Amino acid sequence: MVTTGFVTPLADAYKNDRNAAGKEMDAHSAQRDAWQKPLGPAYRLFDAPRPSG
Repeated sequence: MVTTGFVTPLADAYKNDRNAAGKEMDAHSAQRDAWQKPLGPAYRLFDAPRPSG
């Protein structure tokens, strides 16, 4: 198969969509990595033992 350097519209759209999705995933990963575990009294309410019965 000989490559002529010509990119079909479908291949170009796929490449653009893949690049856009990669940027979205990078932004999502950065946001997720910035999240921290909540601290303080409100957080401790969720760790309190629940009454049995």
